[in-house]
Amino acid sequence: MDEDDRRRAAEAEYAALERGRDGEPQRWRNPGNGHYGTFTPRRVYTYETRTCREYEQTIFINGHPETEHHLGFSLG
Repeated sequence: MDEDDRRRAAEAEYAALERGRDGEPQRWRNPGNGHYGTFTPRRVYTYETRTCREYEQTIFINGHPETEHHLGFSLG
């Protein structure tokens, strides 16, 4: 991933986590190199006093997916 990929992915991640509906992916694509991916938000929950959200991240580079599951991204 290059800097433009990271910027586009970060924007999609923020949108998914802050405003996304559970299970609806937020997509990003870099037309310059063809890399793309999704962030799919899951349930929101509270841990102690922090609001957290589960999400799945999939990035496609040269057509090959790389998926990660994250268990508690703190919002705000």
